[in-house]
Amino acid sequence: MIVIDIGCAKYGGDFSIERLLEEFRPEVLYGFDPMQGPDEYPWPPNPPDGPMFPTKAMRTYIEKKAAWTYDGEIGFSGSGLGGHIDPDGENVPCFDLAGFIRSLPSDHEIALKIDAEGAEYDLLEHLIATRTDELLKLAWVEWHPKGQAVNSRPDKRRDLIEERIECDLHQWNW
Repeated sequence: MIVIDIGCAKYGGDFSIERLLEEFRPEVLYGFDPMQGPDEYPWPPNPPDGPMFPTKAMRTYIEKKAAWTYDGEIGFSGSGLGGHIDPDGENVPCFDLAGFIRSLPSDHEIALKIDAEGAEYDLLEHLIATRTDELLKLAWVEWHPKGQAVNSRPDKRRDLIEERIECDLHQWNW
């Protein structure tokens, strides 16, 4: 299994990466966050054996990038325990999430966790539009309140996403 963690930064002492490694025990986990990269994590990218890390074959890759609908840069504002896509914010590197998922080996199940502070609407709509959602076994999503998503009416958008997505979709809760 391959797990993709969008919004993997440590907030308030919690790492979603640890929870995902425990839950799925994937062969590979990719973590992305525009606010924190591999230098901000207390353990190496390839974790050792231990109760939480069952095998040395498990690999974890962390990148300081924002998941988005294209490759390049995007405006982002970050502060405290969160951040959000902001056309007036500082430019940060971003990557096309659908393109990344399509580049993964097709013989692996893929689980996606998104905690993207409002960008989950745009990201999931992009996956649906490109039919990349069909490659996912599961999407765990933390839905954010109205006003955080770019150009959105989140309540309506969430209903449309839930009706159209082609993978198991669950609420990500801490």
